[in-house]
Amino acid sequence: MSLDWPSLIRCLDEDGYALLPGLLDAGTVQQWRRQAKGMGTRLAPLEPGRGEWLATAGALPGELGDGLYPALARLANRWSEELDEPGRYPTGPAGAIDARFCHLGTGEYLALRQGDGTAALPLRLAILLACPRSDFTGGEFVVTEQRPRMQSRATVLPLRQGDAVLFSEGRRPVRNSLGQRYGAGLKHGTSRVRSGQRLSLELGFPAGR
Repeated sequence: MSLDWPSLIRCLDEDGYALLPGLLDAGTVQQWRRQAKGMGTRLAPLEPGRGEWLATAGALPGELGDGLYPALARLANRWSEELDEPGRYPTGPAGAIDARFCHLGTGEYLALRQGDGTAALPLRLAILLACPRSDFTGGEFVVTEQRPRMQSRATVLPLRQGDAVLFSEGRRPVRNSLGQRYGAGLKHGTSRVRSGQRLSLELGFPAGR
């Protein structure tokens, strides 16, 4: 897996999220779509909202987790150090990844949320498996940054089929105009699907192994 890590880390530091265009090729996307279609294991809702979560069957390709986890663990450790927070993450290979499909039909959405306690690492990956305009309309991936004593800042992220977004689930260190450091939080969600069916895959990372 070849990624421009300096650029990704810079985006995560500055904005709390980073886009990964074309992370999955067409063949891999179709493989995951076929698996989701045959899924029967439903998971309880993680937050107020609509739609359904489906547990994945089988293990994810090793490179998808092991190719991302070490660099993300190092970033999470740096954030913790700069915010003087306890807890450090090993930077070896990833352990068992929390992977789940999210299916949203017409009129459904995911409310804004910030972490759900299922993953140890405060960073998460979401991959769009459906094709905008062809499979669904609406259903934009949305993040809002929470800043002390300031209005929340919302951003809509344009994802195409196979694109992914890395984003923070915890706090990250940010400096204000006076150079003072504080912890900024990021919430994420999906706007209402206006038509069709939206399918995505979300990955939560453990604390290594």
